[in-house]
Amino acid sequence: MRASLRALFGRRARRRWIHLILGGALAMPYVFVGQLVVGPAMDARYVFQDLFLQLASFAVGLPLAAVTALFPLTRPLESGAVRWLCGVAPDRLAYGPARSRAAKGRTAAWFTLHLGLGGIISGMSLALPPFAV
Repeated sequence: MRASLRALFGRRARRRWIHLILGGALAMPYVFVGQLVVGPAMDARYVFQDLFLQLASFAVGLPLAAVTALFPLTRPLESGAVRWLCGVAPDRLAYGPARSRAAKGRTAAWFTLHLGLGGIISGMSLALPPFAV
């Protein structure tokens, strides 16, 4: 029982949750750009009042995040955050900028996955406690 509680609420779990919240915070500018695209396309003035439009702006923003993940600084920043917050050993991740096309693609995929899951987890973290109360 204690081990399962530690796995769910221990220091390591909290640091990984913070890593996902950081991904959600990084996703917000892309979601706002997605809102600028989805709002006029769907003839909606307030996108964040409709769940479908929110998800559509999220879906438009994530490919933009993948494109910006091709910048050289993304990989060192992401790997540093994973090392520090998730406790991954330094020899398990590459630290320098991605040089090959495959390395750039992996960086973009992991960055997009981090922002996508982080956006979902941070949204749930903000929405579930008030609904539970």
